[in-house]
Amino acid sequence: MSLQNFKIKIYQIEPSQKDGQKVMIVPFSHKLKETRFLNKAVPISIGVLLFSAISFHFFDIPIAAYFKTIPSKLRIVAQFITDLIDPWPGTAVWAVLYFFFNFFSKRKSLANRFLLISVSVSTANISIELLKWIFGRARPELLWSQNLYGFQFFASHDADFSFPSGHSCTIGAIMGALACFYPKYTYLFLAIAFIMAFSRVILSFHYLSDILVGMTIGLIVSQWVYRTMKIGTVNFKTNK
Repeated sequence: MSLQNFKIKIYQIEPSQKDGQKVMIVPFSHKLKETRFLNKAVPISIGVLLFSAISFHFFDIPIAAYFKTIPSKLRIVAQFITDLIDPWPGTAVWAVLYFFFNFFSKRKSLANRFLLISVSVSTANISIELLKWIFGRARPELLWSQNLYGFQFFASHDADFSFPSGHSCTIGAIMGALACFYPKYTYLFLAIAFIMAFSRVILSFHYLSDILVGMTIGLIVSQWVYRTMKIGTVNFKTNK
């Protein structure tokens, strides 16, 4: 058989029954209407990267300087928010919820939602950790203490792990998953993700461009995981 005659066909499959519930098998080439960020991943990524480059030269330092000294009450609120989106403890919480609802409560579709969030957060943050090491961007604290600003590349210290933001990636992944479940609130979830991620800027842990890139990675990865799981006939619909 010649390569010219060799074709791979992907068929639309009708809803099937799995565990007593209807499950739609989605063709790999099909774009899901609920994965808005994934469907426009390329233009969104290009736009965020371009704006981040501009922010690196014009906005990052002025914004960081503005929040260098903040009222104690605002710092307490920002610290509370940033603790909520800590990547690795959060991953464990979502995993525990998955096991509880899957094996004890027997609410598999709800368990699958928690599984999606757990897998999305961990997958996205693995890529974040790699990027942090590659770029080695100095955190704002080094700007104030040693006048260091920019990228060191292949860094080994936490103070050089500013780009991208792992906390922002985490909240991006969570909100990206929620946007798949409740598409009509997509832009509300996006706003919540940005507000919560901005706590990292307020606390001088990251620059604006760090949180934008981190959040974008989380949004896109979570919707990619959602699409992959749905292709695998994972059911996310809960009984109301």
